[in-house]
Amino acid sequence: MATGTGSTDKPPVEKEQVQETVQQPEPGKFEPQIIGFLCNWCSYAGADLAGVSRIQYPSNLKVIRVMCSGSVDPILIVESLIRGADGVLVAGCHPGDCHYIKGNYYTKNRIKILKEIIKKTGIETERIKLEWVSASEGSKFASVVKEFTDKIRELGPSMVAGDQPNIDQLEGLYVLRNILEDFRLNVFITRMHEWIEDGNVYGDKLSEEQIMDHVNKVVDDEFLRTRILFATKEKALSVQTLSNIFKEPQQKVLEHLVTLRDRDLVRVEGTEEDAPLYIAQPQEGKRISTLPRWAQVERKSITISLANLGDVDPETRSYIARELLLTLRCYNCERRRSEVCHFSVCIRGLMSGVVE
Repeated sequence: MATGTGSTDKPPVEKEQVQETVQQPEPGKFEPQIIGFLCNWCSYAGADLAGVSRIQYPSNLKVIRVMCSGSVDPILIVESLIRGADGVLVAGCHPGDCHYIKGNYYTKNRIKILKEIIKKTGIETERIKLEWVSASEGSKFASVVKEFTDKIRELGPSMVAGDQPNIDQLEGLYVLRNILEDFRLNVFITRMHEWIEDGNVYGDKLSEEQIMDHVNKVVDDEFLRTRILFATKEKALSVQTLSNIFKEPQQKVLEHLVTLRDRDLVRVEGTEEDAPLYIAQPQEGKRISTLPRWAQVERKSITISLANLGDVDPETRSYIARELLLTLRCYNCERRRSEVCHFSVCIRGLMSGVVE
């Protein structure tokens, strides 16, 4: 795993040089865990230059090299936050310099839309950063990492990280992950640049404001629909019950249930006092992505495990609790499209320091 200090295209960097380049964290101080998706052609090369030039920057950044910033699906960013990252940096080529022509334009629009909709989860938008860094800008790369790390330190630990995450915010991220898989939202994310620059199929150019208005409408609808799926996954509920849970008018809840039924995502499962009961119905080969098992049940197993440790210092105990949570998150992944983790690099390994 690269850390911005060397590559196969440049002379190897000595161990002492790496230690001089990467600033080590101060003991006892909150040190954020930051995931960085770096473009192979520019930003990753810029990180290399910073290492070769011995320009110091914080060691908080865990680098994942991608061929283009345009290949970074917003789901990967949300997944990083779910897995406990305090911040996510996406760095690519400057606009106009992309090796794949328009990749960074797609990235710009994706991050813009993601920042807009992640507000609904309660997560600070400042935890996601997009930056352009060329291969010759080693000093800029170091400056970006330092500034972003300082910003995350100022914000403090993520509310969904640690051994006692905020379950409401975590559920919001799971809802968002489902929404990002929705076809309609993906159309907006993918076509936004084309609609602004070239126009739609009718030749009409749309402004960013018009597109974002549509995006917000789609997101609001899908947020409620996904929460309905969450609520009805295990137990059939009536329109009135769902209305009381989400504090929404019964007519609005019913309209969303009709849409979900048209998509074959819910079905009627009996009646209660002549009112139909609805239960979630995942499509064949798919699963509804909900909170992992550890977040749905009491943490008795973890408490018992920690109790059996004996005399262990608080720092080690906290680390073990975190590892237990990460393990449960990993093995209880319930993605709709796949039974296995979709990361090419194990985020759990990055967060625990196993992967270098």
